[in-house]
Amino acid sequence: VRPGAEVAAQTAYGLVFDHRPDVVDGDAAVLMDWRSPGARWRDDPTFLYVIQLGGGRWLVEETSLARARPMPHDELRARLASRLGDDLTAQAEAVELVHIPMRSGVPDRSSLTIGFGAAARYVHPATGYSVAASLRAAPRVTTAVRESLSAKTATSDPRSRHERVWEAVWPSSQRDARALHDYGLDALLRLPAADVQAFFDAFFALPEALWSSYLRVDTDASTVSRVMTQVFRSVPWSVRRRLATGSPLPLLRLLR
Repeated sequence: VRPGAEVAAQTAYGLVFDHRPDVVDGDAAVLMDWRSPGARWRDDPTFLYVIQLGGGRWLVEETSLARARPMPHDELRARLASRLGDDLTAQAEAVELVHIPMRSGVPDRSSLTIGFGAAARYVHPATGYSVAASLRAAPRVTTAVRESLSAKTATSDPRSRHERVWEAVWPSSQRDARALHDYGLDALLRLPAADVQAFFDAFFALPEALWSSYLRVDTDASTVSRVMTQVFRSVPWSVRRRLATGSPLPLLRLLR
């Protein structure tokens, strides 16, 4: 990234409490609550994320999807305060400030420096999830590194050794899935606030095995495509029209 260049990012403002705040309904984790935190923000949606950390502790977080100009933490703090009925920052055990760069696509394979995990853009473009997928990828990447450095291949072309490791980090099926994920996020960010709820109602109405697979950065392209197709068929026609008017460039990566 050029120095000073803006990179799309997902941001969040979270508070850790020693109990689940009474104002947060239920007793289970909340992945994405898209209800507006207040009338003033109805046209610019963010979502609430709630998860138990263990030991009775809870993380309650206001999250913005990736934006070209990331939403400031102060804005997210105000929205969370509106959801909770007050700014409870002073009562929290800890404050979490999240800023996850969300560059589209995969790294340039011509670079001899190969990243891994978030450094390799191995981050889901909608959720920001990365760690679990990176841990799942670690064995195959470790194997590729070991084989590329073995005595048998040590004298081979450096480029071929580089290719072996790069392909382990980003296998072709996951590169295809990433192109679809990028296209999906671009489409979602084009939706007006009134359509976002309809979109996620259709998404989470799918079988859990499907929507949870979509939220993994290492899901295969066929599963991502299946989820996108089923959501497209389920949403109202007004939403379909908006979803179908995006740039085809992310999908053209599939043909490379």
